Amino acid sequence: MTRIKLGKLGVVLGLLVSCLIFLGPFLILLSIALQPPTANLFTFPPQLIPRPLNLSIFPEVLRVFSFFTYVKNSLWVSAATVFLQAIVVPMAGYGFARKKFPLREVLFLLVLATVMIPQQITLIPLFSVFRRIGLLDTHTALILPWVVAPFSVFIMRQAFITLPGDFEDAARIDGCSEFGLYWRIMLPLVKPAVVTISIFAFVQQWNELLWPVVLLKTPDLYTLPLGLTTLDSAFYGGWRQSAAGAVLGIIPTIIVFLLGQKHFVRGIASGGIKG
Repeated sequence: MTRIKLGKLGVVLGLLVSCLIFLGPFLILLSIALQPPTANLFTFPPQLIPRPLNLSIFPEVLRVFSFFTYVKNSLWVSAATVFLQAIVVPMAGYGFARKKFPLREVLFLLVLATVMIPQQITLIPLFSVFRRIGLLDTHTALILPWVVAPFSVFIMRQAFITLPGDFEDAARIDGCSEFGLYWRIMLPLVKPAVVTISIFAFVQQWNELLWPVVLLKTPDLYTLPLGLTTLDSAFYGGWRQSAAGAVLGIIPTIIVFLLGQKHFVRGIASGGIKG
């Protein structure tokens, strides 16, 4: 009994430490944003609880900063990426999991191997391709490179592998087509995994900065992370304003995660059951 209690205590302490590690930067960011204008942000030890709270910083940022334009652009790019990835990636995962074809395992390993390729290596080739087809400075060029994500393909493959073959046999006996088998029988059974890859795609695209910096030149097309880089010039190096803009930019991703939290956990769990 004592060992069990000590084990539970260790788990709780580990979770608390993990929460502090992950939430610490956000709490510091929020503290900087809420500091009064006369506060010294570089004092040590830092004052994590501002006195008094300066909530006027957020209306100030929204008034000077084109926040809603950048949010609209990020929402469009992220939603389009999620939609296309939710169509393409489950098909790839289903093919690798349920179909038998030559070199299937080799091709799957090659797909997984692309996870190890740094994004910086692909910048110049992608830029050259999009320049030739006339898609520079467009949202389309932001969306297309993320339509297929290797890790999401892995998650979908693992989810489809866990399904018993009886579903397929029964559907084929009833005269169901191959696409109907996938669309009406198999895909609904892995909905948690689809929600999981959708959350990954949304957060990845919402936070993406490097590719928009390289691609976009028109300010009206800026996504939110790229737009946040203009806050320094708008407020002449205002730390509090930059922190407030970053806090506002985090809110949509938190909302998306909270809405899909249950399916997200189930999708991750189903991806690790069978390999």
